Amino acid sequence: MHEKTETLPLLVGVEEVCHLLSIRRTHLYKLVAEEKLRPVKLGRRTLFHYEQLVAFADEAGRAAA
Repeated sequence: MHEKTETLPLLVGVEEVCHLLSIRRTHLYKLVAEEKLRPVKLGRRTLFHYEQLVAFADEAGRAAA
């Protein structure tokens, strides 16, 4: 029998990023302007690497501690 493993997404859309980081869209674009997050354009969509979001959250948590 195969074990079910959860697969994490490689790229995440703007709405999902805002949800994951608990921020508003305007704050997300401020982080992009400050080059703290780097988006990936895929056609008309703006996406972010999931691993980049995890690293950003970890760094923000360490800075707050």
